[in-house]
Amino acid sequence: MSLSSIRRAALALALSLAGAVGVAGCVGPYHEACARSAWPEDCNRRLDFINKRADLDQRTRRAVMDGQLYVGMPAEAARAAWGQPAQVVSSSRSEEWQYGTYSRSGRSFYLRSLIYLHDGKVRDWQIRS
Repeated sequence: MSLSSIRRAALALALSLAGAVGVAGCVGPYHEACARSAWPEDCNRRLDFINKRADLDQRTRRAVMDGQLYVGMPAEAARAAWGQPAQVVSSSRSEEWQYGTYSRSGRSFYLRSLIYLHDGKVRDWQIRS
C-alpha cells in the first residue's frame, strides 16, 4: 500500500468519524476532522483551497478533500489535492509534476508519483510503488 493511499484512507476514516457527509455548505465537520487527522497540514491545505473557491463544482470539491485526481481537473485543484510537487518539468503547453523524496545528500531524487498536465488541466497521473 502506497503512502498516498494510506493518507487517503486515514483522511477518509477521520472524515467518517467526524460525521462529514458533504463539503459544499458544510465544512464544520471537515475542520474537526482536520484537527484529528494524522496529516493535518494536508487536510488544512485542501480545506483552505475549497473555502477560498466558491466557484468549484461538487466533484472538484470532493476530489480535493479526498486527495484524488480526475482527468480534466484544474491544475490548482490538483495542487491542493496532492500538495506542492518536488520538481516540475515544463514544455510549451504541458507540465509534469514530480512527487518524491531526495536522498540525505540531496544528490538523488526518488520519484514516487507524477501528474501530467496539458493546458492547465490534469491529463493523467501515475503512482509508483
